[in-house]
Amino acid sequence: MSQIRIAPVIALALLSPTAWANVGIPMRELASPAYWIAFLPVVFIEAGFIHRMLGQSCRHALKSLAFANFVSTSIGIAVVWGMLLILEFGVGSTILSGELTNSVAIFPMTILGAPWIHDSNGTWSACWSFLILAVSFCVASILIEYRMLRQRFSGVAHSDVLRSLVYANIASYALVCALAIPFPLKV
Repeated sequence: MSQIRIAPVIALALLSPTAWANVGIPMRELASPAYWIAFLPVVFIEAGFIHRMLGQSCRHALKSLAFANFVSTSIGIAVVWGMLLILEFGVGSTILSGELTNSVAIFPMTILGAPWIHDSNGTWSACWSFLILAVSFCVASILIEYRMLRQRFSGVAHSDVLRSLVYANIASYALVCALAIPFPLKV
Protein backbone atom coordinates (compact mmCIF):
# COMPACT_ATOMS: atom_id res chain seq x y z
CA MET A 1 0.00 0.00 0.00
CA SER A 2 2.77 2.47 0.90
CA GLN A 3 4.62 1.70 -2.35
CA ILE A 4 1.56 2.75 -4.34
CA ARG A 5 1.55 6.16 -2.58
CA ILE A 6 5.28 6.68 -3.02
CA ALA A 7 5.33 5.88 -6.75
CA PRO A 8 3.50 9.08 -7.87
CA VAL A 9 5.79 11.21 -5.70
CA ILE A 10 8.90 9.61 -7.21
CA ALA A 11 7.45 9.99 -10.72
CA LEU A 12 6.71 13.68 -10.15
CA ALA A 13 10.17 14.25 -8.72
CA LEU A 14 11.82 12.62 -11.73
CA LEU A 15 9.68 14.52 -14.23
CA SER A 16 9.89 17.94 -12.58
CA PRO A 17 12.30 20.61 -13.82
CA THR A 18 15.52 21.28 -11.96
CA ALA A 19 14.95 22.63 -8.47
CA TRP A 20 17.05 25.56 -7.26
CA ALA A 21 17.85 26.20 -3.65
CA ASN A 22 18.94 29.80 -4.07
CA VAL A 23 16.82 31.53 -1.47
CA GLY A 24 19.87 33.17 0.04
CA ILE A 25 21.94 32.64 3.14
CA PRO A 26 21.34 34.32 6.49
CA MET A 27 24.72 35.73 7.50
CA ARG A 28 23.82 35.51 11.18
CA GLU A 29 24.22 31.75 10.92
CA LEU A 30 27.68 32.17 9.42
CA ALA A 31 28.88 35.07 11.59
CA SER A 32 27.63 34.08 15.04
CA PRO A 33 30.03 31.15 15.50
CA ALA A 34 33.01 33.44 14.86
CA TYR A 35 31.88 35.80 17.61
CA TRP A 36 31.29 33.00 20.10
CA ILE A 37 34.65 31.37 19.31
CA ALA A 38 36.35 34.72 19.88
CA PHE A 39 34.35 35.48 23.03
CA LEU A 40 37.07 34.80 25.63
CA PRO A 41 39.91 36.52 23.76
CA VAL A 42 37.61 39.52 23.19
CA VAL A 43 36.78 39.73 26.90
CA PHE A 44 40.47 39.66 27.80
CA ILE A 45 41.38 42.26 25.19
CA GLU A 46 38.60 44.62 26.20
CA ALA A 47 39.29 44.11 29.91
CA GLY A 48 42.91 45.00 29.22
CA PHE A 49 41.82 48.28 27.65
CA ILE A 50 39.52 49.05 30.58
CA HIS A 51 42.24 48.15 33.09
CA ARG A 52 44.86 50.36 31.43
CA MET A 53 42.68 53.27 30.32
CA LEU A 54 40.38 53.54 33.34
CA GLY A 55 42.65 52.21 36.06
CA GLN A 56 40.19 49.48 37.07
CA SER A 57 41.40 46.29 38.70
CA CYS A 58 41.88 43.33 36.35
CA ARG A 59 39.29 41.30 38.23
CA HIS A 60 36.65 44.05 38.13
CA ALA A 61 37.35 44.74 34.45
CA LEU A 62 37.14 41.02 33.54
CA LYS A 63 33.89 40.46 35.44
CA SER A 64 32.29 43.59 34.02
CA LEU A 65 33.39 42.97 30.44
CA ALA A 66 32.48 39.28 30.52
CA PHE A 67 28.87 40.05 31.41
CA ALA A 68 28.59 43.05 29.07
CA ASN A 69 30.08 41.06 26.17
CA PHE A 70 27.78 38.13 26.85
CA VAL A 71 24.77 40.44 26.57
CA SER A 72 26.07 42.26 23.50
CA THR A 73 26.96 38.98 21.76
CA SER A 74 23.84 37.02 22.61
CA ILE A 75 21.22 39.76 22.33
CA GLY A 76 22.92 42.61 20.48
CA ILE A 77 23.97 40.63 17.43
CA ALA A 78 20.51 39.10 17.03
CA VAL A 79 18.72 42.43 17.39
CA VAL A 80 21.06 44.32 15.05
CA TRP A 81 20.93 41.53 12.47
CA GLY A 82 17.12 41.54 12.63
CA MET A 83 16.95 45.32 12.23
CA LEU A 84 19.34 45.19 9.28
CA LEU A 85 17.33 42.36 7.73
CA ILE A 86 14.13 44.42 7.95
CA LEU A 87 16.02 47.32 6.38
CA GLU A 88 17.37 45.04 3.66
CA PHE A 89 13.98 43.66 2.71
CA GLY A 90 12.19 47.00 3.07
CA VAL A 91 14.61 49.45 1.47
CA GLY A 92 16.43 46.91 -0.68
CA SER A 93 13.27 45.78 -2.43
CA THR A 94 12.36 49.42 -3.06
CA ILE A 95 15.77 50.08 -4.64
CA LEU A 96 15.55 47.01 -6.83
CA SER A 97 11.96 47.66 -7.88
CA GLY A 98 12.77 51.25 -8.84
CA GLU A 99 14.30 52.39 -12.07
CA LEU A 100 17.88 52.06 -10.90
CA THR A 101 20.22 50.12 -13.11
CA ASN A 102 22.15 47.22 -11.66
CA SER A 103 25.40 49.22 -11.68
CA VAL A 104 23.82 52.06 -9.67
CA ALA A 105 22.10 49.74 -7.20
CA ILE A 106 25.12 47.53 -6.55
CA PHE A 107 26.70 49.73 -3.86
CA PRO A 108 23.62 50.24 -1.67
CA MET A 109 22.61 46.62 -2.18
CA THR A 110 26.06 45.41 -1.12
CA ILE A 111 25.61 47.21 2.18
CA LEU A 112 21.89 46.53 2.57
CA GLY A 113 22.33 42.92 1.48
CA ALA A 114 24.78 42.05 4.25
CA PRO A 115 22.30 40.29 6.58
CA TRP A 116 21.04 37.91 3.89
CA ILE A 117 23.27 37.01 0.95
CA HIS A 118 21.34 36.62 -2.31
CA ASP A 119 23.92 36.50 -5.07
CA SER A 120 26.03 33.69 -6.42
CA ASN A 121 29.47 35.12 -5.60
CA GLY A 122 29.49 32.92 -2.51
CA THR A 123 32.74 33.33 -0.63
CA TRP A 124 33.35 36.98 -1.56
CA SER A 125 29.81 37.95 -0.70
CA ALA A 126 30.13 36.21 2.64
CA CYS A 127 33.41 37.99 3.40
CA TRP A 128 32.07 41.43 2.46
CA SER A 129 28.87 40.79 4.39
CA PHE A 130 30.86 39.65 7.42
CA LEU A 131 32.88 42.90 7.37
CA ILE A 132 29.81 45.08 6.88
CA LEU A 133 27.98 43.33 9.70
CA ALA A 134 31.06 43.58 11.93
CA VAL A 135 30.93 47.38 11.71
CA SER A 136 27.24 47.36 12.67
CA PHE A 137 27.81 44.86 15.47
CA CYS A 138 30.76 46.89 16.76
CA VAL A 139 28.66 50.06 17.02
CA ALA A 140 25.88 48.16 18.77
CA SER A 141 28.37 46.51 21.10
CA ILE A 142 29.83 49.86 22.11
CA LEU A 143 26.37 51.27 22.84
CA ILE A 144 25.17 48.21 24.77
CA GLU A 145 28.36 47.88 26.80
CA TYR A 146 28.43 51.59 27.54
CA ARG A 147 24.87 51.51 28.92
CA MET A 148 25.78 48.52 31.06
CA LEU A 149 29.19 49.66 32.29
CA ARG A 150 28.99 53.40 32.88
CA GLN A 151 27.58 52.80 36.36
CA ARG A 152 29.94 49.92 37.18
CA PHE A 153 33.01 52.14 37.01
CA SER A 154 32.21 54.63 39.72
CA GLY A 155 34.33 57.74 39.88
CA VAL A 156 35.19 57.53 36.18
CA ALA A 157 33.81 60.10 33.76
CA HIS A 158 31.23 58.64 31.40
CA SER A 159 33.13 60.09 28.44
CA ASP A 160 36.24 58.15 29.53
CA VAL A 161 34.22 54.94 29.78
CA LEU A 162 32.82 55.52 26.30
CA ARG A 163 36.23 56.33 24.83
CA SER A 164 37.82 53.21 26.33
CA LEU A 165 34.95 51.05 25.05
CA VAL A 166 35.33 52.50 21.56
CA TYR A 167 39.04 51.62 21.49
CA ALA A 168 38.48 48.23 23.08
CA ASN A 169 35.69 47.23 20.70
CA ILE A 170 37.49 48.44 17.60
CA ALA A 171 40.51 46.36 18.63
CA SER A 172 38.45 43.26 19.41
CA TYR A 173 36.34 43.47 16.25
CA ALA A 174 39.47 43.98 14.17
CA LEU A 175 40.83 40.79 15.73
CA VAL A 176 37.63 38.85 14.98
CA CYS A 177 37.67 40.05 11.36
CA ALA A 178 41.38 39.32 10.96
CA LEU A 179 40.86 35.77 12.22
CA ALA A 180 37.59 35.03 10.43
CA ILE A 181 38.16 36.53 6.97
CA PRO A 182 41.33 34.58 6.01
CA PHE A 183 39.27 31.42 6.33
CA PRO A 184 36.68 32.06 3.63
CA LEU A 185 33.22 31.18 4.67
CA LYS A 186 32.05 28.32 2.51
CA VAL A 187 28.68 29.17 1.06
